[in-house]
Amino acid sequence: MLSRRFCGFNLWCVALICALSTVCLDGANLIEPITLTSKNGVLDILMIAKAAPISTPPASPIGWVFQICARPSDKSNACPAEVGATSNHYGGTRLQVERGDLLKISLVNQLPLALDSEHATEPDQQYLMLNPVNLDTDGLIVSPQAPTDGDPTYGDDVFVLTFNSGNGKPTTSPRLHSTVRYDYTDYSIRIPIDHPSGLFLVSSRRLMAWL
Repeated sequence: MLSRRFCGFNLWCVALICALSTVCLDGANLIEPITLTSKNGVLDILMIAKAAPISTPPASPIGWVFQICARPSDKSNACPAEVGATSNHYGGTRLQVERGDLLKISLVNQLPLALDSEHATEPDQQYLMLNPVNLDTDGLIVSPQAPTDGDPTYGDDVFVLTFNSGNGKPTTSPRLHSTVRYDYTDYSIRIPIDHPSGLFLVSSRRLMAWL
């Protein structure tokens, strides 16, 4: 259980994936999710949306995942090479922060085009084929602050879409009621000093995958 002095974030990329994998049938094989913990009042992470194989015997189809790691010191948009459990994109990642901490997330979009997107064929929603992502917290009582001249980061603002510039740029649409950004977006979310403890979620509405 989480200590009462922690606010917990449990990030899940794909639901029910265990139902398709034989390794999930044996409880002895279950492991604790990867945990990233704040240090000196800050948790700074890199979150990369990308395509990756799904290990579900007998086939290994390609799925969309979030690769999550501590942000590299050189601020690059690449996580270190993954070994063993750290490559478990579908096992979830737990973020532990204390009240008063600053959660910094650099969200990077490296997704391919969604050529089979059903909703992209609907009126004014063609931009969905470009596969944008966004970020949204569920249950946290935090600010959705907008960028300023002194701080270019976003708060918990669901109306920010990050596109992979390699997929092209969206055309103007009445359904695209969001700030449009390309390749990455930086977020800074301050946890209030009096925030209730608990387990909370971070989700990506556009990717339609729970984190």
